Amino acid sequence: MINGDLLAIAPTTPQDPDRVGPFRLVGRLGASGMGVVYAGLDAGGRRAAVRPVRPELASDPDFRHRFSREVSLLHRVSGRCVARVVAADPSGSPPWFATEYVPGPTLGRRVERLGPLSGDELYGLAAGLAEALVSLHSRAVVHRDLRPANLILAPDGPKVVDLGIALDETSMTRTGVSRGSPGWISPERCRGEEVGPAADVYAWGLIVCYAATGRPPYGDGRPEVVAARVLNTSPDLAGVPDHHRETVERALSTDPDDRPTAPELLAVLTAPLGRGDPVRVATRFLDRTWVMPPVHDDPAWTVPVRRTPREKAYLAGGGTALAVATVLAAALLGYLPSHVFGAHAPAPSGAKPPTGDQAPPVSDSGPVTSGIGGKCLDVRGGGRTNGTAVRTHACDSTGAQVWTLPGDRTLRAFGKCLDVSNGGTADGTRIQLYGCNGSAAQQWIYGAPTGSLTNVRSGKCLDVTGSDPADDTRLQIYSCNGTAAQRWTLPN
Repeated sequence: MINGDLLAIAPTTPQDPDRVGPFRLVGRLGASGMGVVYAGLDAGGRRAAVRPVRPELASDPDFRHRFSREVSLLHRVSGRCVARVVAADPSGSPPWFATEYVPGPTLGRRVERLGPLSGDELYGLAAGLAEALVSLHSRAVVHRDLRPANLILAPDGPKVVDLGIALDETSMTRTGVSRGSPGWISPERCRGEEVGPAADVYAWGLIVCYAATGRPPYGDGRPEVVAARVLNTSPDLAGVPDHHRETVERALSTDPDDRPTAPELLAVLTAPLGRGDPVRVATRFLDRTWVMPPVHDDPAWTVPVRRTPREKAYLAGGGTALAVATVLAAALLGYLPSHVFGAHAPAPSGAKPPTGDQAPPVSDSGPVTSGIGGKCLDVRGGGRTNGTAVRTHACDSTGAQVWTLPGDRTLRAFGKCLDVSNGGTADGTRIQLYGCNGSAAQQWIYGAPTGSLTNVRSGKCLDVTGSDPADDTRLQIYSCNGTAAQRWTLPN
């Protein structure tokens, strides 16, 4: 289902579970070979694509063994352009795993609505997809079904999704069913041969060709007709830019041994962009150039929490008073910084006045300044859009650098909150602007005199990526280390 540029979340059915692991299921995102893919929310508000295993597969001991092994591999994939695994329980009943939810249109939807990609957008897609393959292949994971429907153009770059295909493959090959999508699979796959990383590189060539021309590389038709074209013809590369053509031709070699590896592919793509580690060069390029249209939130994510009668009675009665008393007690004991209570809230009776070691009072609005180069937190280029990247930029007093600290641990710009992408907790998780939802991923504690901003959910510090003072440097969370890259000055 399509809702604007997003795949809409379909309602759950009476037969669907209410929860899988820590995730409350709010709808259906689609289906894969393993079963239904659900939209899920955990207690902290983190969004995920949750994939429980179908009963007939869950009852197969061999599948469970392979599932556990491959989930372990997927859990270690951490590329910029891959939807990461955020939770899993291979021994659950049923087994399941969850990847980060990625907002945005698929490549197929984008080309269908607006036509082929070009310029920096096409280059960013090609480099980002190559970076994703490097991340996957370095962990011995082969996707096997890369196609426009499995590539989402997210606010911070292209993202490979549907990692369950790697798991589906092992569960389906014994049945003799040919896995993969007609027109997007390699010649060796069509011949029924075993496939490896080179098949993903072939798919990279097909996807870049499609993105540049707007045409399916092998045209349309019945699966057997398209498969015959894959085996006996070459894609029409008319319309592929000259600077990509040779690389695409190599990737589409009939012989897998003649194709570049993913690292070789990424090195070729990033060589014109600058020196250094190709993964880092690709990331910098996306930081500088990637711009996507606004992403509209699906209302399914904001459905009210379903509470039991006991929970409702608790919240309506003494539970609320107990919660308030607990927060006040924590403040008296010094566990919460004074600005949690708001800019002008009086200190609780008996509390000590603020000292140099406590958070300063909040202010109405103003810039937040980095200890690296004196740059300001900035959301130019789409601050009113969920998923807008937060960067550092030369301070210029524009509205894109005005932040409000309302006293609830959030930092806000354009009415949205400074947010850790998908509620992540790993070093390097990116920072974005997102609709305020009260989750711990949007709450920050300011530590004076170090000037650190610590995220409540992850316990990690707001950090300037790579300690780079250049304009438009992206932000992340990282283990707190007291460096200038984690020092911030709040509005006076």
